[in-house]
Amino acid sequence: MKIRGEWKKIKEMKTLRELVDYIPERRVEQVSLVLLIYLCAVPLVLAPLFVPMDILGSKMPYSGDWYYRIMPVGLLGLLIGLYGISRSLYRRKDSKIPWKKWTLDHGLFLLLGLMLLWSCVSCILSSDISVSFWGHQYRRDGLMTYFVYAGCLAMAVQLRNSKYVRILLEVFVGASAVLAFIQTIDVEAVNKFMNIRIGCGPFFQINHYGYYLCMTYLGLLVLWVTQKSRMKAWQMVIRIAEAALICNAVILCKSLGSLIAELVGLAAVFIFVLWKDRSKLFRVCTAIGCTAAVLIFLNTGDWNLLQEFQLLFSDTKKVIKGDDFESAGTGRGILWKLGLQFASQKPVFGYGPDNLGFLYEQYHVGTDRPHNELIQFAASLGVPAMVYYVTGLVFHLRDFIAGFKKIDMFTIGLYIMVGGYLVSSLFGNTMFYTTPYFYMILGLSYAQIRQETSLFKGMERVNKER
Repeated sequence: MKIRGEWKKIKEMKTLRELVDYIPERRVEQVSLVLLIYLCAVPLVLAPLFVPMDILGSKMPYSGDWYYRIMPVGLLGLLIGLYGISRSLYRRKDSKIPWKKWTLDHGLFLLLGLMLLWSCVSCILSSDISVSFWGHQYRRDGLMTYFVYAGCLAMAVQLRNSKYVRILLEVFVGASAVLAFIQTIDVEAVNKFMNIRIGCGPFFQINHYGYYLCMTYLGLLVLWVTQKSRMKAWQMVIRIAEAALICNAVILCKSLGSLIAELVGLAAVFIFVLWKDRSKLFRVCTAIGCTAAVLIFLNTGDWNLLQEFQLLFSDTKKVIKGDDFESAGTGRGILWKLGLQFASQKPVFGYGPDNLGFLYEQYHVGTDRPHNELIQFAASLGVPAMVYYVTGLVFHLRDFIAGFKKIDMFTIGLYIMVGGYLVSSLFGNTMFYTTPYFYMILGLSYAQIRQETSLFKGMERVNKER
């Protein structure tokens, strides 16, 4: 009877405003949390269900199963995003906030929205609309996946209660640690059951796994450093174990770009703790010691880090001198050069989402994307789309600088996670099963900075529990 009564109320509503006001914010936040927890658990919980398929002449451990298990989550997120936008606009009107101020306060969200609209036009104008819309069967990074990214961002923006954010990060980091543990023990039957390959986890390539490890490692640091209560012995043991397992997975993965991003993030955490809250210094030093010990000698891999950094130094000199630039970055130089060339050929709308493969094939370079997300956006979506993306991130950084005195280490940590991914993205590409986590983290930082600095004008502040 209660359900019928509520349904009758909804049917009697005459305006969108009535429906938006009827839906409790708390319920939307909780639904968003559940959906994002599912997203974070997919690599661990659903990996055994993925059916291998033949791609590029070899059996790969995920096929379309992974994609079709996360796509509905992103599309549901779009509905939540429409609710959030409507709620924000109505409250702007109620609070009488000038349009200019409201636009500036929501610069990141609006500019990424413009980027998404630009991507739609780019898809329509591409030479292969089918590939641009659905994506290649390997990458699945077409326009439909861009909507999934948008949905993940929209759901994360709803999580203003930091207790919910911590729960989400615990699942995100915990799943990564368990996957790392499975690779560490390296039992063939378990690996086969979980669709895991050493160095890749359940992912397709080592660099894809590297992006994931970068985000989860930095998420671990955030949880470790910002726990408000005094850390008990068993909690410290768990954090050290998670750090050791994830760092060991980094060694097995051998993705230098991701390792650099993790080290930059670790250094940033150390600097900001010195600046904002020295009471957390012991935890940071423990994390540094654990990370260094595992990376240098307490690991099960055979990655020669000294040799890798010597090669990095050599490549850097090549780039500066313009000497053999094409071979720099383990062959990424030629990919970047070609990507910039493609961007210059169609600078306005590019070649379309996920539609660069046929261009790279003509040069026989062994891959089909530029391994730099900014160049990827410029070449596939057009230079304006890339500018929208970068400008949106600049707006987000502006919020950080403007509110720095008010925010705590938890919000700073979320920003560091965003920054860590952005560093790794200079050496990688978007992928349907890693990039959603970036937009999730970006949305969490977007919500928390506003929660900390009261930038959500006209909204009730959520009681934060940390």
